[in-house]
Amino acid sequence: MIHVDITLEEIDFDSLIDRYLPLIMEKLRDSDNSLSRLISGGMPANLAKAALHKLPQDKKERIAAELINRNSAKLKEKAEGYARENGVPIKIGRITASS
Repeated sequence: MIHVDITLEEIDFDSLIDRYLPLIMEKLRDSDNSLSRLISGGMPANLAKAALHKLPQDKKERIAAELINRNSAKLKEKAEGYARENGVPIKIGRITASS
């Protein structure tokens, strides 16, 4: 087995917020943060997006890691397909993210 470690230096949080707002709202319901509870409590989408941009960087990174983990099967499939198309037939064991 070969272990490959990838560090994401930068994430476009604005795009993630736009694409995954419902999932982010669900995740924020579980938070102890008052802003998070306010956002997830039925706030209109445009106001929720604005508030999400104000979250601390570590919170944004935790949400991004959760999105990666929830989509790990799809990411794994895409990475294997890309490798195969480029002549590198591999089987990925798992893709996980943490912040």
